[in-house]
Amino acid sequence: MKPTSILINVARGKVVDESALIKALRERRILSAGLDVFETEPLPPDSELWDLDNVVITPHIAGLNPYYTDRLLEIFIKNLQTYPDVSKMINVVDKRLGY
Repeated sequence: MKPTSILINVARGKVVDESALIKALRERRILSAGLDVFETEPLPPDSELWDLDNVVITPHIAGLNPYYTDRLLEIFIKNLQTYPDVSKMINVVDKRLGY
């Protein structure tokens, strides 16, 4: 990554090598990071990430909002109506890819 890069991880904690990220941030090899997920959750109080001035940590609750249940129900109903034709379903997990 370029020294001006900002790494954002809202996917899965294990997608990023956390110790390598901490080293890159400390050495300013990348500009900053915005992290919503971590290798260990919740993020341990002794994690070095808490002390870095170029890291923004968010609470991993983005999915919780007033419309969450309505959206969830809409997806469930659509998928139930198209079952067993998985090709027409939405948000299907591909186990081969791991997500």
